Amino acid sequence: MENDNIAGYRHWHELLDAICIRQGHLDNMALAEELCLASGSKSQESFEATLRNLHNWRNGTHVPRRRNFLLLTKVLQIESREDLSAGWNALYQEARKPAETGANDSKIDNGRTQIRQLQLMLAGTVICLIGLAGTLAYLLLSPAPQSTGYPEIEYHRLVTLGVGDSEIIHGRRGACGEMPPAWEVTRKDLPDIDIGSWSDGGIGLRNSRSCGGPTPARALMFTATAPGRTDFDLYSDPITIRVE
Repeated sequence: MENDNIAGYRHWHELLDAICIRQGHLDNMALAEELCLASGSKSQESFEATLRNLHNWRNGTHVPRRRNFLLLTKVLQIESREDLSAGWNALYQEARKPAETGANDSKIDNGRTQIRQLQLMLAGTVICLIGLAGTLAYLLLSPAPQSTGYPEIEYHRLVTLGVGDSEIIHGRRGACGEMPPAWEVTRKDLPDIDIGSWSDGGIGLRNSRSCGGPTPARALMFTATAPGRTDFDLYSDPITIRVE
């Protein structure tokens, strides 16, 4: 990004988004992982929280705290660009300033604001009541669900394990509502990974959008056998496994 282009950005989040796009971060997956590594956070919850934060920072919903700003500065290598660093810091400081309230706001304007807030509150209450009525009608008219006794299978985008640890990271389903393929069939579709091995995790339930809810699936258990990292796609879902 050239120096003469920096002056065209009036808001910090616009500059952040432009830098991310220039560095190839069209989505936030890789950048979120780099931020987690830089901060020492290894949990799936931290990764998902960082994804949400990046989305909000890039669209201007809110501004990162000082610690996260410094991590972004480090990961995006802003300090190595003197022409970029000054504008980056100045726009961030400007974004951190609290919004100033006009000194000449009239009582009429305040009254209109309060009325508008009351209208929004009433509208929200009505929507909640309608939703509650719909839920109650569904519960009363729908047949009682039958318990399957199957555990829930969750998909994990980022998995960190120690050597010898095992974890279920995904599930293979069959046709909606039907039992999944046998393990022998499922294993043929799984990639061979040199830092671990696959095993049958048993039958469970996987939440499927295409099936409209839970459907039977075979849990895929991964056991770490050697330190390292691997990235691959499984059933069109990206997965990263780190073994320490």
